[in-house]
Amino acid sequence: MDAIKQKQQWSEEETSFFLAVWSSAEVQSKLEGASRTKPILQQIQREMAAAGFDRNIEQINNKLKKLKKDYRDQKKDLGRSGNGRPRRNPHFDILDAVLGDRPACQVTGALNSATVMLESMVDDSLQQSCTDPGSYIF
Repeated sequence: MDAIKQKQQWSEEETSFFLAVWSSAEVQSKLEGASRTKPILQQIQREMAAAGFDRNIEQINNKLKKLKKDYRDQKKDLGRSGNGRPRRNPHFDILDAVLGDRPACQVTGALNSATVMLESMVDDSLQQSCTDPGSYIF
């Protein structure tokens, strides 16, 4: 019975403070391309604790995931016609400022390296066909 976790609601003030810290240029630059986010989440946790908000890293990470999901869902709803007026997420503008220009799924360079390889293959075959007059392709 001790292992049961009690859900704590996030207040509007707490969520706004969390988003202010998370959306800061300093935190976003650290998150950009980071594969390990735990130290960054620990920094956010320390700043929240200093402001009087007691949350652990798991709660912070789950809140961020939920906020991002709500943002994506609302973005999708805004793109649908005939859907009526969608509910307005009070944090939509902050999330849109940070996430609006990013793709939902980021490829980690595999596409770029494959494209470079294909381009070099095309360049090599063009150079070969230009230097060898008997290898014209019709």
